[in-house]
Amino acid sequence: MKSNEGGDASYPVSELNQVKRRHDRGSYDHATVHALLDAAMMCHVSYVIDGQPFCTPTFFWREGVRLYWHGSSASRMLRNLAHGEPACLTVTHLDALVLARSGFNHSADYRSVMAFGNARLVEDPQEKERALVMMVDRLYPQRTAGLRPTTAQEIKATSVIAMDIERTLAEPSLPADFATLRGLVNNAGLALGINPAQGCDLDQWETMVDTNIKGLLYVTRAVLPGMVARDRGHVVQIGSIAGQKSYPGGGVYCATKAALAALATALAGEYKDSKLHFLTVYPGPVETPMAEKAHAVFRAMRRRMYPMARPRVSQQKSVKR
Repeated sequence: MKSNEGGDASYPVSELNQVKRRHDRGSYDHATVHALLDAAMMCHVSYVIDGQPFCTPTFFWREGVRLYWHGSSASRMLRNLAHGEPACLTVTHLDALVLARSGFNHSADYRSVMAFGNARLVEDPQEKERALVMMVDRLYPQRTAGLRPTTAQEIKATSVIAMDIERTLAEPSLPADFATLRGLVNNAGLALGINPAQGCDLDQWETMVDTNIKGLLYVTRAVLPGMVARDRGHVVQIGSIAGQKSYPGGGVYCATKAALAALATALAGEYKDSKLHFLTVYPGPVETPMAEKAHAVFRAMRRRMYPMARPRVSQQKSVKR
């Protein structure tokens, strides 16, 4: 097993961890696996005691290709895993529920990792104490710097399990062809209804929020782990001038477009030390078939507030000489 995390390092593939159905959705490279693991705090650890399967939820953390979790020294799980027993650790990120016209076709977008290895009890005092510091700092960054020292009795009462990842598989929500995206343009959007708020159709509001905000959020969330792992990527939001200057009857639409700008600003701050870039474009009104279907009153109001850019065609008159 390769221990380095960069480059094209991957975990080995065998019958144990190879994806059987939709094998194109399986990923085994360190970057994808580690990004999905690091994005989760809770995991489920599966093991067998005397022929009885168990699955225990717990906090976990990662260092290189090694996973750690902890618990009480009296824990049945930890006692069983202390001597190199095989275990399987899984994490799952549920991104969205996918609805369809048929119940059979309902589905979900999710990302998951299954990691296989042989667990062992961490007995070295220095490794154990360092592992516990990593756990606290992962949940609460730099938290241990301001805490009192852990007592010997507290360390004794806590067991730490380590497991080197021997086999693993990751199922990102994106197909393999899209797993290495470096650029994303969020361009989906629509505007529905021009009635005052008390007379608006709630279904139209839901449709605008689902399309203009949720759709963008889910797609952005799906591509970010890969971009972060590669430390490279561009995300462009196609907003609207309506996100900066609201108009009567368009409150929800304007709010959805303002949300795009807020999201891009927040993401730019979160990843300011990386090579990820976030940009929002604010187009003005454009006469399109969709706009032409709007109510005449709405069109007149819109033109007063935002004069449309119209192509100017110069007409030259012939001059008799």
